[in-house]
Formats: sequence, C-alpha cells, structure tokens
Amino acid sequence: QGDRIGLIPFADRAGALLRPDNRATQQSRIAATLATLEARPVWTDFGALAEAVRRARLPRALVVLLTDTQDAQLADDLGRTLPVLASRHRVLVVCTRDAALDALADGAGAADGPPAGPAASVTRTLAARRLATERDTALLRLRRRGVDVIESAPGALALSAVDHYLQARERV
Repeated sequence: QGDRIGLIPFADRAGALLRPDNRATQQSRIAATLATLEARPVWTDFGALAEAVRRARLPRALVVLLTDTQDAQLADDLGRTLPVLASRHRVLVVCTRDAALDALADGAGAADGPPAGPAASVTRTLAARRLATERDTALLRLRRRGVDVIESAPGALALSAVDHYLQARERV
C-alpha cells in the first residue's frame, strides 16, 4: 500500500540496517535478509536495538519488535529500553503466548511430562503460575509505558500483527 518498510535484525548486537523503502523489491530484500539469520544462544541486547534505531535517524515510525517475553529478566530489560523508543516512535511488541505454560498455571498438568505425585504437581502448577504472573506483569508495564503489545498463539500471530497494523494505520 505504498508504506516504507525496513529491517534491523538484532540479538546481542544490531545487524545491518535495511533502510525503509517502498519499492516493490523491498519485501524480497527483507525476506532474503531474514533467511540468512540463525538463532544463537546469546543474551538479547535491547539497548543495541534502541541505539541502532536512534543512529538510523528515522522519521517517526512504527517499530515492530518480534521477541520472546517468557523470560522475566529479558522482559524487564525490554521494559527499560522500549520507553526510549516509544518517546519518538510507535512501538509494537509481538510475542507468542505460551499455551503450555498457561495450561500448567491453570493446574492442567503437563501432558508430555513424567507422571507426578500430588506434591510435584502442585509445585509445577505454582511455578507455572509464578512465571505466567511475571510475564503478564512485564507486559502490563510495557503497555503502561506507551508500548503496544500483541500476544497471540503462534498460529494466529501474523494475522494479529497485520490486524493491529491496519487499525493503527486507520487512526493516523
């Protein structure tokens, strides 16, 4: 629809910026860049992302961040960094909702885990509730700091993100 889109891949550091562009070839350039990325077991540095966006000197933009929010420390780091981005840009965090964690927190038990006695089952449920509460608290903090959050089942994530984008576009 003529929108300019770009990409900054990042993990422990920001990758090369693919500057926002609205040419017909931009989507395939982004797809080609994404195809070269590999998951690595490193600590995500959201500060590096904020710095890369700042250095790019982009006009006000919608910054869509695809990330995991299950780890409480990672979510806290995200919560400290994103308000800096949200002061200049509209920020959208897109993350998957862990249905297995939610089921455990609701006391459903682990279907794929070993059979557990009552004490192990209660311990597992309480641990899952704690993790779910930490996740929900971190996401609430983000929302209170002006960051939009989409949390969805993996199969519905892309559609949820596109719906949000289209709604945001209508409001502008």
